[in-house]
Amino acid sequence: MRSLLTTRITVLQSCPYLVDERCINLLLLFMNLFKIMIMNWFKKLFKKEKTYNTDYKFKLCIVNDDTELLHEALGVTEERSKELLEVALKAYDNNRTLTDSYAEMLESCKHINEVIMIMNMFNRIHEIKSKDTGLMGFLGKILGNNEC
Repeated sequence: MRSLLTTRITVLQSCPYLVDERCINLLLLFMNLFKIMIMNWFKKLFKKEKTYNTDYKFKLCIVNDDTELLHEALGVTEERSKELLEVALKAYDNNRTLTDSYAEMLESCKHINEVIMIMNMFNRIHEIKSKDTGLMGFLGKILGNNEC
């Protein structure tokens, strides 16, 4: 298409008595504007920001409200709780960033209750293992107290 249009403009430029030079310049201007508009449209079309669905609602299922143990309250068995703990430990050890760890853990979850369980476990693991390098470890070294 471009070569055909360029050829027509070249023919028009070679016959000055048929078309005024202002018309040719105007046509070239419109071609460039059209090209810019199309390119901007394609950029917007293919470079969308990542979004997530906000319409989806999670439903927490409380199975036993009388217990003090979280896994029993959420209906997660003792065996499944141990499996989730192993997954959380592996995710902590295998990944450098929290988001990578979260992604790895979420692959093994089957229900929102398990997500809550594994996130609580992971946060506790992270807190314990980063005790020396975190804020509490820093304050403990300053104050001379290793119990922080």
